[in-house]
Amino acid sequence: MNVATAIATVGSRQWTRRGVPWIGALFIGAIVAMAASDILRGHRTTVDDTGRELETQARIIAEQTARSVQAVDIVLRHIASEFKRGRLARLRPEALHAYLNEQAVGLVQIDGLAMHDANGDALAISWLPPGTAVNIANMAAFRSLRDDPTVGFVASPATRSPSDRQWIFPLGRRLETATGEFAGAIGARGRIDYFQHFYRDIRLDSGTRVTLMHRDGTLLARHPPVPAALGQRFPLLDKLIAARESGAPWPARIVSPVDGVERFGAVHPVPDYPLEVIVTRDTRVALAQWREQAWGTAARTLALAALAVLLLALLMRQLARLAAVRDKLDASRERFALAVAGSDDGIWDWDQRSDSVFASARARELLGLPPGPETQPREQWFAALQFHPDDAPRRLEAMEAHMAGKTPLYEGEYRVRHLDGSYRWVRIRGLCVRDASGAPLRMAGSVSDIDARKRAEEALRQSEQRYAIAMTGSNEAHWVWDVKTDEVFVSPMTYEV
Repeated sequence: MNVATAIATVGSRQWTRRGVPWIGALFIGAIVAMAASDILRGHRTTVDDTGRELETQARIIAEQTARSVQAVDIVLRHIASEFKRGRLARLRPEALHAYLNEQAVGLVQIDGLAMHDANGDALAISWLPPGTAVNIANMAAFRSLRDDPTVGFVASPATRSPSDRQWIFPLGRRLETATGEFAGAIGARGRIDYFQHFYRDIRLDSGTRVTLMHRDGTLLARHPPVPAALGQRFPLLDKLIAARESGAPWPARIVSPVDGVERFGAVHPVPDYPLEVIVTRDTRVALAQWREQAWGTAARTLALAALAVLLLALLMRQLARLAAVRDKLDASRERFALAVAGSDDGIWDWDQRSDSVFASARARELLGLPPGPETQPREQWFAALQFHPDDAPRRLEAMEAHMAGKTPLYEGEYRVRHLDGSYRWVRIRGLCVRDASGAPLRMAGSVSDIDARKRAEEALRQSEQRYAIAMTGSNEAHWVWDVKTDEVFVSPMTYEV
């Protein structure tokens, strides 16, 4: 392994060790971000659904309220028409009282009808005995009808009745003579409790409030009822109307000036009348299901994040173990490489699964190959080797015998051709590794340079041969006694002599 490869390997491992925590953190962050997105999207959906529901309810209730007021207005309009035609002027007070009682039959939204002259004095009041003296000249509704001929109908803010000081919802129409002069007012005593019971009977969802307000901001009726707030003016209505006219989407998030509770709200005008219906719902109730889902999502996300952290810790621990194993393996490889570099032998390894051959630089040199890649395909490797024609058959036979399991070791001494055309002797050794069934997996071994030894052996053989020839042709007798081995060499001539 060269320096560049070692640096690249170390850098890659350091990146892995540093990168995995970052990837894990990004994964956990993505989980948390998606959960937060789901929670926020759920909140927006819940708020939007609540707004649409409140707006629909406000519109329907406003239309129903308009029908209730319209039923009274029809009767008032009829009485005003009869008065203008002069048909009521001839009636005595008792008959007028009976007439008003008769006209009020079926109008459960009012306590009765009352007719007053141009000075505000009572001509007849259906819910009081005939002849009861009541003057309404100081009431705002009466003054409005008296002072402005264009005002035909009034729906006044909640006020206390001048007759019994009860909270009422005054409705009235202008009375005129046949010539169009102001002659008084015909009014109805609207029942606040009727509207409160009507809103109660709608059976709205828990936490929902319905409020009927005059357009000037005065509270007329509310369910659940708050008696202390009747007749009070709340500027909040102006803000809601301004939001509606600006096209802002419902619901508006408001804090009720009545009880200080935060609510979602929507307002809708009562058609044809100066009234507004406000439907609100406690944010605590409206968001209860969303909160439950959000807590569930948060709990699942935390559990998943905790699991991811645990898995990340286990992965880091495993990576640390693998790094330690790799370090030991690298150290072992380095020792092996140093041992190979320090020895005079070459190393080769034939992996039969990938059908490729690894050869060290020394192995290529000893086998007469030029410098090249350490790993080559098997066919290319064996095609590059050039064994002596006398040695090639027995080398192939020895390898095949070992591969077939006939010999315990592949071993032999062969001559290989080098780039300069000369042949050099090498000793090749190898061992086959097999799987459980005995099939070869790989074979690895070494290449040793034995050329000097083989040449020395050949020189010695030739020297001994020449010496033997010389001794045979000589007329003298020669003998040699090797004291160490106690062996004696005697030439043929010695025996003759």
